[in-house]
Amino acid sequence: GGGGGGGSITTAPCCQLTLPDGRVMSRKDMFLEAARIDPSCGSAFRHLALLLARQELRQSQTKVLPPPREVLVLHDGRALTRVQLAVEAVRLEPRMSRGLVCLAV
Repeated sequence: GGGGGGGSITTAPCCQLTLPDGRVMSRKDMFLEAARIDPSCGSAFRHLALLLARQELRQSQTKVLPPPREVLVLHDGRALTRVQLAVEAVRLEPRMSRGLVCLAV
């Protein structure tokens, strides 16, 4: 095994997890961290795009006006929309069909 300490991951309200090192992260935080650690991780960008798609869908169901395009700011300062995140996922992993599916949503 790795790192000792026997720490466990515990769940917190609102879909957040407490990691063994004490950090509390949401799913979005974890995908952003994965993209920071490995900027070539296409699946991190794909999952971020899917999270934004779900958020935009929820907003569109509760409002009469179309939702504004949500933007995520990455660790490198880029502000990307759902479509831009999906394009980045396809650019990084062009053979991964799920990235293309994400673009079609």
